[in-house]
Amino acid sequence: MVQNLAPRAWCGLVLVGWLATLAAGDSVTMRDGRVYEGRIVEESSSSLVIETKIAGIKTTLTLQRRDIRDVEFSPVEEEPTEAPDDAADEPPKATKPRVEEVDERPRVVSRPEKRSRDAGEGPVEGRYMVIPAIGEIGVDVTAAGIEDALDQAQKLGATHVVFVIDSPGGYVYEALQIRALLIENRDRFTMHAYVSKQAISAATVLAAGSATISMAPSATMGGATAYSVKADTGSAEVDAKMNSIWAAEMASIASNSGHDEAPFRAMIEQERELYVKHDASGVKLSASPPPMNDSSGWERVDDSMTILTLTAHQVEDYGIGNVVSGGVEALGEALSIQGWEEADGDGARAMQKAAKERDQLARALEMAGKQLIDLAEDAKKYNPRKVTIVYDRNTLEVSEDSRREWTQACSRASSAWRRVDSMMDRFTTLKKKAEEMGALHLAVPQEDIEELREIARKQLEWLRENGKAPRTIADLPKDP
Repeated sequence: MVQNLAPRAWCGLVLVGWLATLAAGDSVTMRDGRVYEGRIVEESSSSLVIETKIAGIKTTLTLQRRDIRDVEFSPVEEEPTEAPDDAADEPPKATKPRVEEVDERPRVVSRPEKRSRDAGEGPVEGRYMVIPAIGEIGVDVTAAGIEDALDQAQKLGATHVVFVIDSPGGYVYEALQIRALLIENRDRFTMHAYVSKQAISAATVLAAGSATISMAPSATMGGATAYSVKADTGSAEVDAKMNSIWAAEMASIASNSGHDEAPFRAMIEQERELYVKHDASGVKLSASPPPMNDSSGWERVDDSMTILTLTAHQVEDYGIGNVVSGGVEALGEALSIQGWEEADGDGARAMQKAAKERDQLARALEMAGKQLIDLAEDAKKYNPRKVTIVYDRNTLEVSEDSRREWTQACSRASSAWRRVDSMMDRFTTLKKKAEEMGALHLAVPQEDIEELREIARKQLEWLRENGKAPRTIADLPKDP
C-alpha cells in the first residue's frame, strides 16, 4: 500500500462557533458506517476530537474529516427564562439537531497528559494498560507509538497490555515493525488483543502477536493479504512471493504466541484453505485438506477462492479466541486473571503523539512537493530563448537592448532553477527523515519529483555556459 503525495482534497464547510454550541450526545458518522457517540470537545479544519467509549472504556478519539460522512450535534439547551403567563401551557419548541458538512484534511490532535498515581510502584500482578490500535496501520497506529506506550506501561507497573483494535489495515512494512516490537517485549508484558470492531489486513498482526485474542460479539478479523494476485497484472508471481513472505512472518509470530498458524495463513494466502474439526480432544484446525485416512468430521470453512475473514463467534467456535461482551474491563474475569485493574496511564496519548509527528512530516513533504512543482513551472517561464532578438541584417550583430534582455533572462532563470534545486534538497532531507522515522510510505521516491532534480541541474549547467550575452546571431545557443 503506497500513498502518493498529491495535495489532499479539501471540501465541505467549516462553520464558526462550533465549540460554543457543543453538548453531550453528539454523533459522528464515518464513511465506513461506524458511528461514534459522545461529546465533541475540540475541532479544527482538519479533524475533530470526541470523548466516547470504546469497548466500555472512556477514551478520546481524534477523527479525521476525510473519513467523516456527517456530524450531528445534540440540541443546545438554553438557559430557562420566565415565560409570560399566557405561554405557560404552550409546549416547548424542539431544537433541531445541527448537521455539518466537513472538510477532509487529516491531522491528529493529542489530548492533555493524564497524571499518574501509579508510577514508581514496580510491577503489579493483574495491572494492565490499554493501548488503542484505532485507525490505519502506519498512519494512526505506529510501531513508535506502541513502543512509547509500552515504556509508559512498564513505568506504571503494568504487567498486562491490552491492544484495543479497530483498524481496517494499512501498511505491511509497519505491521512487520510492530511484529518485531511485540516479540521484543514478550518478557515485559502479557499481551492481549481485544478486537472491538475490526482487525483487518495488517492489523491482524496485533492479534497474532498477543497471548490471548478476545473479540466483541459483532467484531471481525482477517483479510490480511498484502498483495492481490491477478494474472492480468503482469506481476502475479511477485505478488504471490510477497504474500508468502508476509504469511510466513504472521504464521511464525502466531505460533510463538501460542496460536494455531493455520487461520492466519488462510487470512493472507488465497490458495490456502481452512478446515476445522470438533472432537473429544477439542478443536483441530488445518490450512490444507485433511488426509484421506482422517477425513471424517472435518468441515471446510474457507476455500482457495477467498481470503479468510472470521466473525467473533467463529473465532470462539474454532478455538482461536474468546467472545467478550463486557469490553476490556471484563477481560480479567473472562481470562481468569486475578487483580485485574487498569493502570492510571494514557496509552492513547503515546499513539496520538507518534501519529501527529508522522502527520506533520507528511504535511511537510506534501507542501515541499507542491512548492517544488510550482517553482519548476515558474522557472520554465524564464527560458532565455523566449527573448526576441533584434539584430543588424548586414553585420548580424545583436542589438544592445536584446543583449541586455538576454542577460537578464538568463539571470532570472538561473535564480529560479537554483530555488528548485534548493527545494529539492529540502524534499530529500524530509524523505530521509521519513526513512529514519520508519515511515517508509513517505520515504518512497516519486519519479516525477526525482526527475526535477536532473532537469534543474541540466538547466543550471546550460545557463552557466550560455549566460553571456551573444554578440551575433551565430553566438545564440541551442534550446536548453
